[in-house]
Amino acid sequence: MFEQMGSRLFSPLNGTLTVYRHVPTGLQHVHVDCEDVESGFLLDFPTFPADDSGVAHILEHLVMCGSARHPVRGLCSALRPRTAASFLNAYTAAHSTMYVAASPDEEDCLNLFDVLAGAAFDPVLDPLDFLQEGWRLARDSQGRTVLDGVVFNEMLGLGADPSFASFEQTARALELGGNGWSAGGEPAAIPSLTHTDLVRFHRRHYHPTHARLFTY
Repeated sequence: MFEQMGSRLFSPLNGTLTVYRHVPTGLQHVHVDCEDVESGFLLDFPTFPADDSGVAHILEHLVMCGSARHPVRGLCSALRPRTAASFLNAYTAAHSTMYVAASPDEEDCLNLFDVLAGAAFDPVLDPLDFLQEGWRLARDSQGRTVLDGVVFNEMLGLGADPSFASFEQTARALELGGNGWSAGGEPAAIPSLTHTDLVRFHRRHYHPTHARLFTY
């Protein structure tokens, strides 16, 4: 299933770095073999934004709402008490989305990979989770209709931080993300995203053909 593309000594870790390719899909796999008590992995998907809707960021949140096999909301929070993981998280960067874990127990690390990779490739993507994690209309304490949602409020809060706002504007001007769009999402543009858009984005970007896997 995997074809070895090359191997070399990796002196920074006194180990060996080997590159593989998954023959059926073309998935790239880099493995570092060295003497360390830790085992780890990083599963990466290129998710260049095409607008400011924050689709990659919201999709990351929905992936953490569980898979068809493990339909559990808040996967990281649910896993932490049940694992020896020394690190467990997910990130949306300017041009990619990463799911990362490490553990001193190799079998535990493989189990974590099974859960997170399953969530990434086969997430539930429930429309109700989209309303919770992305954006929705709600009523405030005074009965007024307002915008709400985890990512919407997160980006609204970050936008109020002068240092973040300065960095974001500089990154846009220099197109540090590759195209000048906000991967996290602009509060004014987030409500333009639909659940259908999100599902379509997942099908286009979260495929083994585009994925990159790093194991340690």
